[in-house]
Amino acid sequence: MTLSREIIAVLSNLGVAQGIFLGFYLLRLKSEPRLANRLLALLLLGLSIRIGKSVFNHYLELDPWLRNLGLAGFLTVGPFLWLYGRVLFEKNFCVSRKDYGHFVPALLYALLSPLIPNESNLPSYISYSLV
Repeated sequence: MTLSREIIAVLSNLGVAQGIFLGFYLLRLKSEPRLANRLLALLLLGLSIRIGKSVFNHYLELDPWLRNLGLAGFLTVGPFLWLYGRVLFEKNFCVSRKDYGHFVPALLYALLSPLIPNESNLPSYISYSLV
């Protein structure tokens, strides 16, 4: 590896580690607003999983199911961003049972990640475009 590639790898991994650290810090924070902090923490963890998958896949050869888990992290970002925005803009917002339905695609994708194709072929491209 060249020096510039190594610097990019170190900075990328530091960014992923910082996102994970901040996510866990926000989960443990006891100050108000607790729901907003938790949703922001889960949003950061979903982004860190997604970005971390891309960074590691660039420098290491990951198994297809691990690449699919990164895509499942991508599917969590949208719902957490939506709920975080609602917490910020709506007074007395509580997460309802209906809101948990937004996470069904991410859960299904994570559970079925060993079965979903993730190679350089047509079924993989179709699966990726559906995400």
